Amino acid sequence: MNKKELFRLGLGITISIAALAVVFYFIDPTQAFQALKEVDYRYLIPLIALSVCSIGVRAMAWQTILPKRLPFKKVFLTINAGYFLNTILPFRMGEIGRAFLLKSSGLDFWQVLPTILVERAFDILIAVGLFMGALPFVLQLPQGSLLVIIIGVLVLTALAVLYFMVRYQVPLLRWVETRSTPWPNIQERVHNNLREILSGLGVLADIPRFARAFAWMTLSWALALCFQYLLLRVFLPQAEILWAVFALGAVALGVAMPSSPGSLGVYEASLVAALLTFNIPNSVALAYAILSHLTNLIVVLPIGAYALFREGIAFKSLFDYRRKTSN
Repeated sequence: MNKKELFRLGLGITISIAALAVVFYFIDPTQAFQALKEVDYRYLIPLIALSVCSIGVRAMAWQTILPKRLPFKKVFLTINAGYFLNTILPFRMGEIGRAFLLKSSGLDFWQVLPTILVERAFDILIAVGLFMGALPFVLQLPQGSLLVIIIGVLVLTALAVLYFMVRYQVPLLRWVETRSTPWPNIQERVHNNLREILSGLGVLADIPRFARAFAWMTLSWALALCFQYLLLRVFLPQAEILWAVFALGAVALGVAMPSSPGSLGVYEASLVAALLTFNIPNSVALAYAILSHLTNLIVVLPIGAYALFREGIAFKSLFDYRRKTSN
């Protein structure tokens, strides 16, 4: 592990510890645990099923984005393996793991990585839309609608640039190939990697396929929103859908920050901060955040562990693959 990686790991752990410290400084954890004791845990069964469905629909989206048609079971298990790895290992090893698991299906790292980037672009677009769309109603800021439009235009512009890169990849690759540089080996590597990346972004050049992928992602987020809303009603029967919309957008943006594996601390802090804007009791907000995080872990950890065990994947192989692709 080099100095840069140590710094990234240390920064993430520091942010997680700071987030937990702030949460537990302002909220008495004993009151939150008392709120957890009063929950009817029978409601978790349908909520867990809803969470599994959300991930399953996301797998349908990724299956559509991938440049090669793969069985749904393979894609579903691979996504959960990625979540499992991101929960227990640093450096976003889940993305490396997803690419590694698809090697056996004939897909190269540089073909898989762009599909994950497209998936993340969809996530950012939807998360920002949820958060900024709810913000004017939360803080009574009419400018929020304009900000949503601006951010949406920027994301769509980025997708448009990628579309034209994919659409005209032959002349683009020819241009890269004909450039004269003093580092021919590096130029050849850039050319080959760019070709693989553009291949992975092929979904952008196929408008019907792009629309199907985005529709699946939107449905996945809708199911995730239902999960958050119904879980919130377990604690607060009077909860409004706006609360869940704002909370889901906040936590989706919050976990994008550097943190320890599993987004520990930043997940809870993001949800608590969002819910406190609605004057929800501190202890209830924290209890909800803890149970939301735990429920997600209950879903992805066993499925992800099974996926890795089924493929016979060792952590050492993943780190070796990471070093290879980094080079």
